[in-house]
Amino acid sequence: MSEDDRDAASRAVDRPRGRPRRRRGLDVVVRDAPERARYEALVGQEVAGFTDYHRQPGLMTALHTEIEASFQGRGIGSALVREMLDDLRRRDERVFAVCPYVKAYLRRHRGYADLVWKP
Repeated sequence: MSEDDRDAASRAVDRPRGRPRRRRGLDVVVRDAPERARYEALVGQEVAGFTDYHRQPGLMTALHTEIEASFQGRGIGSALVREMLDDLRRRDERVFAVCPYVKAYLRRHRGYADLVWKP
């Protein structure tokens, strides 16, 4: 394993027992990639999707979410946003959703309402 691979693995969003989530037959691993200012959803070694962000102390602004065409409709976007929000909760940070996908996810999943930044 190269140093870059070890660094990427160490930044993977912590999950109990480190198991990837199974989404419709796919193993999805979500990691924070701060050097690219985004969370990434990986299927195998392939980046299946990402959410770009801007981070400042205590607040992350979710700017844009994109899922590769070959992975759309398979739950990757939901897994990505859920794991990202769970990571923000562990970090005791809030989210300001500019991204329409993240906004819609937050409206559908009221359990994350406490993470929404309120001016």
